[in-house]
Amino acid sequence: MSYVLSVLLVMTPPIPTQEPACPRWIGDSNAVAPPGVTLSQEQKRANLLRCYWAIMKPKEQTCLRNSRTRGQIASCEAKTQRWLQSNFVWQGSPQPLCSPSPAPVPTTLRLNIRSVY
Repeated sequence: MSYVLSVLLVMTPPIPTQEPACPRWIGDSNAVAPPGVTLSQEQKRANLLRCYWAIMKPKEQTCLRNSRTRGQIASCEAKTQRWLQSNFVWQGSPQPLCSPSPAPVPTTLRLNIRSVY
């Protein structure tokens, strides 16, 4: 029994430890910016989103498919979370989208009720 278990553990594919590099795409094409070309902040954010969905998420799914234990699954998810936290950082405290509405003022409603016979 222990021999079979040790063979299974040896046959488990290793989980890659390094983060994949995200290319610096130009626009929506697959063209990569040459060295020395700077991208705008908007392009950098778009590249990070594209990198997450095109590179990181498929790698996480592959890692989860190849994982055999709960520890390996947790490691795959933790790597993705670390990548998200290091690349999508909140700048300051989040601001509400709308200004808070004032508290409702109690009002008295007059109702005119007539009975129809």
